[in-house]
Amino acid sequence: MELIILGTSSAMPTLHRGLSSTLFQYNGEIFVFDCGEGTQMQMLRVGLRRGKIRAIFISHLHGDHYYGLAGLLTTLSLDERTAPLQLFAPVGIKTFLRAIRAIGPKALNFPLEVRELRPGFSGTILEGPDYTISAMPLDHTVLTFGYRFQQKTRPGRFQVERARALGVPEGPLFGKLQRGEVIELAGGVRVHPEQVLGPPRPGKSFVYCLDTAFCENAIALSENAHTLVHEATYTEAFSQLARERKHATMAQAATVAKEARVSRLVAVHFSARFSDLRPLEAEGRRIFSRIVMGKDLMRIEL
Repeated sequence: MELIILGTSSAMPTLHRGLSSTLFQYNGEIFVFDCGEGTQMQMLRVGLRRGKIRAIFISHLHGDHYYGLAGLLTTLSLDERTAPLQLFAPVGIKTFLRAIRAIGPKALNFPLEVRELRPGFSGTILEGPDYTISAMPLDHTVLTFGYRFQQKTRPGRFQVERARALGVPEGPLFGKLQRGEVIELAGGVRVHPEQVLGPPRPGKSFVYCLDTAFCENAIALSENAHTLVHEATYTEAFSQLARERKHATMAQAATVAKEARVSRLVAVHFSARFSDLRPLEAEGRRIFSRIVMGKDLMRIEL
């Protein structure tokens, strides 16, 4: 389970920061959150296999968050991909895709399954064998959604000594118990998984919140998350500008993290006016200490 930050700049790229995109790797699949211009180049730099992309999630239809989509889809088609690809985005993304097809390739080599999220929607949008991904509206100048990846509750840790005390021989029967199966020993004695497993372990979670002003939905979506990726566009000196443009300051991102009781905040989406991020970091740490200042191509284990 790994996050890869591809771009950390807001609105426009800088020499050292690309536009918004974050990858999440889980069990051999890749989930792409936003796809700003240059995303596929950043993917090459971190050595990812594009064929592993399962789904793409666009937060909102401002160009710095989705203008890299046309190039990435075209490249996936040139790769002769055949597996379906799911795309989730606010309503309007189909208009963009139709425009691209009108002047470019008429069709992709793979099925593109597009789901447009409409105003007021909140809930689960994708479910896997052991995870869910949900969306919730945020507060920006256009329709915007935050996303949460939630791993389902995992079985407790296997207690070897308990199993031995119950007479379970080491080997395949250990594996069956770990998978939640009831086993039967010689003499007809049955051993249930709960007899040898510790307490269930809550699944890990990752939340993606940008672009957004400080809002209650960001706190609700992020509640008890393991890792929160949240925009931190400005210092408090630009708080009026943040209000006007419906962006968050570093202090506001830290407040969301604190109130939501997250384990770690990864700050991204920095205004191009800040070449030195230390003032932003200092403002955030006065409120919440567990902050990682995102950098392009940064990899973070969950």
